[in-house]
Order: sequence, then C-alpha cells, then structure tokens
Amino acid sequence: MASFIALVLLSLNNFKFKTYDKRFAELDNLLEQLIRRKMLEFGFLGQFRKPKVNQEKEVLDKCKTLKVLESIILRNKNQGVSSEAHLMTYDLLLSIHEKKVGKLKEIKTAIENFTRSPLSANFLLEHLRVLLNSDLFLISETDELFMPFKEIIHISGVYTFMFLLIEDALKNNATVSKKMEKIQNTPCKQIFKTVEYLVLLKAGASAKVLMDEIILKQNWDLGRLRNMTETQKHTAVMSIIRKDYRVYKTYQEITQEILDTIKKMNKLRNEYLHENFKADQKYEEKIKRENEQQKKAEEKRQRQQEEKERFNQQYNRQQKNSEQKIYAGNMELNEAYNKLGLDPNCSIRKIKRNYKYLAMKKHPDRQLNVIKETEKKRAHDEFIEIKNAYDKLMKHHKKAA
Repeated sequence: MASFIALVLLSLNNFKFKTYDKRFAELDNLLEQLIRRKMLEFGFLGQFRKPKVNQEKEVLDKCKTLKVLESIILRNKNQGVSSEAHLMTYDLLLSIHEKKVGKLKEIKTAIENFTRSPLSANFLLEHLRVLLNSDLFLISETDELFMPFKEIIHISGVYTFMFLLIEDALKNNATVSKKMEKIQNTPCKQIFKTVEYLVLLKAGASAKVLMDEIILKQNWDLGRLRNMTETQKHTAVMSIIRKDYRVYKTYQEITQEILDTIKKMNKLRNEYLHENFKADQKYEEKIKRENEQQKKAEEKRQRQQEEKERFNQQYNRQQKNSEQKIYAGNMELNEAYNKLGLDPNCSIRKIKRNYKYLAMKKHPDRQLNVIKETEKKRAHDEFIEIKNAYDKLMKHHKKAA
C-alpha cells in the first residue's frame, strides 16, 4: 500500500527515472496500469497535469487518447485492416478536442429529448473536453483498448446531464430540473438541495454535517457547492453516475436516485423533528396539516387523472359516433335531441340532466294550472314524448358504446 501511494505521488509530480533496468520493465508497466486504473476509477486521471504556458500549443497538442487512436488507425491502414469503429470514435473525440459541435448532435439531441430544454453547445464541449483530457475513454494504453462508441456517447450524455443539474442549483433556475419537478410534484428548490447534498457527499463531506446543516436546519446557501474546485466536482459527478467499473447509470436512474434521496432526506428530517419536538403541539398540528394537504393534493391529482381518462373515453365515443352514418331512423334521433333541447354532440350526463329537468317541469301532476281534461291529455302526451326521446337517446348511446 505504501509503495502504491509513493508511486502515485511520483506519477503526479511527473517524476521519471533516468536509469531504467529491463528487469523491472514488466513490473513498472503493471504498476503504471494499476495507478492509471485507480486514478480512473476515482475520477482523478488527467486532473493534476501542470498547466501549459502556451495556450495555443495546448489547443494543438492532442491528448494521449487521440494519439493512441491515431497510431492504431495508421497501423491498421498499413496492414490493410478495417478501422471503421476506431475512425468513428476518433472523429467524435477529435471534434471534442477541436471544439466542433457538428458530430456531437447525437449526444446533444439525447440530452435535449430527455430534459425537454435546449442545451448550450459551449456547455457541452466544456465538460466533454474534461472527460477527453482525463483519458477516461482510454481503458488501457498498452493493450490499446478503448470504450465502445455507444458507451462513449452514453457516458458523455449522463456526465453533462449531471452538470446541468449542478448549474441549475448554482444559478437557481429550473431549466432542466422542471422534468423532475413534474414527475412527483417536487419543488425545484428541494431538487437543488438534494443535488448539493449528493455532490458534497461524494466529494468527501461528512454525512453527519450535511444531515445537520442541509436536512435538519435547512441551511442551504450553496456556498459550499460554489467553493468546490472543478476536480472535486468532476470526482463527485463520476461517483454519482458510475454504478461499477465501466458501468454507468442512465438518465432515468440518475433522476430516480435524486427523487429517492429527496424522500430519504424528508423521512430523516421528519423522524428527527418528531423525536425532538414530540411535546410541541403546534409542530404536530403542522405536520398533520402538511400530511392532509399532501393527501388532498394526491386525491386531487387522482381525480384530475380520472376525469381526464373519462373525458378521453367520452371524446373517443363521440368521435366514433360522429363518424358513423346512421341512415335508418336519423330523423328520429334529431327529433329526440330537439325534444330535449340538446345538441347531437352532447354527453350522456347532459342528456340525463335535461331529461330530469323537463320531466319535473312537464309532469302533469305538477302543472297545477291545468284544469280541462283536453289540456291534461295534451300535457300527458308531451310528457310521454319526452320519456320516449330520452329512451331513444340512451339506447343509441349504449349501442354506440
């Protein structure tokens, strides 16, 4: 372990041995791969390079990933071997290196389709260059192994998506977080707070301190998130989006993790407050009101959903009825609608309501001013016509359904 730490420190300081014994070549190569793999797993690879003085030269100088790819493509060309997969990967990574968005449309489109909001090309390039310069996509330099093209696209997308959430929290705007807000009616500020909690936790902050400041005391000023270095943010994001070595989460899994963390934070806060303020009647009443409000909100959303489904079913039936051409008895239907004072596109509910109203109004027993037998007969016939019109329409609607 001590030897490994010493080798890491020597590697970070760009220390090179002047004398090199062939007997230790294989051991040195294995240790270098081990260092690279461990730094890759923790997201530190490429973050400790010394800054170059000449910025123009920095743009021209290609990273190790591109250089290894170029050597593979050139060797395959000389040997007459196809390099289509390597060429696709090279074109994509070269466009990131040269800050060209043209070949990054697949990544940009995937993020925009999921977030339902436009994505800045400069923002995308800025974070993809961090991944490229860290040689994340180069699995093994000695074995010349690279991540598959689709895997590079996926990692680039979820990495940028996570940084979009961090930017939302820092700028206090819900450009991307609106999608999660709509999933479970979660306030954006709660999403920002949870993103901060996850990033700080993965960056090495104490879970107890975060629980006390963010979850319990609701002390949320984003000062700690703003003061984090880019290396710390990169490390935290890589830890969040990675499930295992070379296995990364999807957009949906990241979103679900944040929503689950929100529930966990709320549960912890409620348990803490319940234990410490159990004797406080006002607090208990407040919690009860909040639960009732949440329950009412949930019932309201459920009713709205049911009404929406009923409306869609009714609308589909009406569309189906309007497309059907009824040749026999068409005049009878029109007469029935006119008799009840209704439109042919009206709902069953309206038919029943108008029928009840007319039945109460035209019922012979309720017309006190009717004295003559002839008028009673006419009132009775009119009531029968209303009843027949109602039966006709109900039978028609049941048949159509």
